[in-house]
Amino acid sequence: MTVEGESTGRGPMLRTSVPTRTKTPTRKIDIRVNALERQEAALHACGVEPAHVVRAALRRAVKGWHLSPSFAPPPKEQRTRYTQWQARTSLAVDATSLAV
Repeated sequence: MTVEGESTGRGPMLRTSVPTRTKTPTRKIDIRVNALERQEAALHACGVEPAHVVRAALRRAVKGWHLSPSFAPPPKEQRTRYTQWQARTSLAVDATSLAV
């Protein structure tokens, strides 16, 4: 939009308004990703989907990884025993949804 008497020649400029969010008090909670089955009910009570927790943990786990163009296929023989993947992450949730 141009103001009367001004001509920019670049086309209309639109002013967008940024929606204001009221800050609600939050609390940081610690989540063990490998214990999601036990914590699922509590997460749902806080309004958190367990799938979001897994995504957040994976994003944090791979943050420092670098890809290389060479591919090394895994060995055919098993060299180590299988272990569980374990990770922890933290999440800020609405304090009013926690029964503290």
